[in-house]
Amino acid sequence: LGNRYNGTWQSTSGGNGTASVVDMSDFPHTGIQKGIRVLNNTNSNNKDLSQFVNLTIGEKYTISAWARVSSQSPTESVMLLMRSWANENDTNRILKTYISNKDWKRYSVTFTADAQNNSVQFGQTGTGIIELCGLKLERGPIATDWETPPEDLVQVKAFNETKDTVDAHTRTIGAVGQSGT
Repeated sequence: LGNRYNGTWQSTSGGNGTASVVDMSDFPHTGIQKGIRVLNNTNSNNKDLSQFVNLTIGEKYTISAWARVSSQSPTESVMLLMRSWANENDTNRILKTYISNKDWKRYSVTFTADAQNNSVQFGQTGTGIIELCGLKLERGPIATDWETPPEDLVQVKAFNETKDTVDAHTRTIGAVGQSGT
């Protein structure tokens, strides 16, 4: 969590609940390491995480995420909220639907940008506990399959190369120690 103006997620809107980034063990894709949990929202307002983005006016965009109702939710269904918000007239850039699934299910909404500055938001309206992961904003009318971002793949590759080098050095040191030299 951080400053939504600097490319990180920030808890926003008028809900009195808590939105936080959490570790989970059962994500729908192996490349996903963190999720969002929204809980204890009791005043019927939106509670979500948002990030500011600049869009091209007239272009189509698709927002998608996996979502589920938490097994600890006091309510059976929770209203999922996904939107790109720029002003009070953004009724065409929103997905607001009740969900009751306890397993991960992917949701998406496609819209045409009518403003450059937007706040992309994921969360819930009302009570209950919702969990989200694999948040994605794409140019175009289709929610594509989720992929591990290239920068994450580079970090994994560098880690594996370092691990292999350390393992090789450890084997060499062990061999030298066994030969008595």
